Amino acid sequence: MTTQSLTHMHRRCFVCGEDSPSGLRARFELADGRISGRFQVREDLQSLPGVTHGGILAALMDAAMAQWLLQNGVVAVTALLQTKFHRSLATGSWITITAWPRPDRGEDDRQYHLKSRIVDNRQRTIAQSEAVFVRYEESTGE
Repeated sequence: MTTQSLTHMHRRCFVCGEDSPSGLRARFELADGRISGRFQVREDLQSLPGVTHGGILAALMDAAMAQWLLQNGVVAVTALLQTKFHRSLATGSWITITAWPRPDRGEDDRQYHLKSRIVDNRQRTIAQSEAVFVRYEESTGE
């Protein structure tokens, strides 16, 4: 399967899908073994007034890691996502999301371990995630 056809599978993804009417439509690019993207947090993505919802940040990191896999020819689903928040982020802020593979592959050849980080315009770490993805088996839906 080509990278273009893999990306097409995500057209309705809430975070990165072009065809998701209420989605975030985040864009990512692969370079130097990492995937990254810039994103401006909309005002309606808040928890407390003026503060970006942590679930949105976690979703952006999850999507960046999934995009790294897609760009490397792997269709996988999140099995475990651990996120650490370092500081709050004002809505309206621009952020950079980066994802890369961890050196360990996992317990079997279906597992992929990745990391992700969000920084603000001053290069301060806002949040970090580590995740385990499991190869998606289309015939079984697992």
